[in-house]
Amino acid sequence: MTLYISVDIESSGSHPPRYSMLSLGAGAFEKRKEYIELDHFYSELQPLPGSQRDQLAMEVNGLDFKALAEQGKPPRQAMKEFWLWLTDLE
Repeated sequence: MTLYISVDIESSGSHPPRYSMLSLGAGAFEKRKEYIELDHFYSELQPLPGSQRDQLAMEVNGLDFKALAEQGKPPRQAMKEFWLWLTDLE
C-alpha cells in the first residue's frame, strides 16, 4: 500500500520569523481506483509570543488570533501530536 499525506497550514502572515502558524491539518490517503481518506489530523496552535498579524492573512484564514492565544495548543504539543499521528499511520 502506498500512503499519501496532504498537509495544509494557516498562518498569521507570510514571513515565518514575524508570523505564527495558527493551524495544521493533514489527511492520509491510499490510492485504489480513487484516493480514499484513511485518517485526518487537525490542530489549532497558540501564536508564538511577539508574533504579528497580517490583516489580509487573518481574513483569509478566518481564525481568531486572540482566541487562539487563550485556547490554542502550545506549538510544541501540537507538533508532538502531529508526529504521533504520522508514526501511528505506519
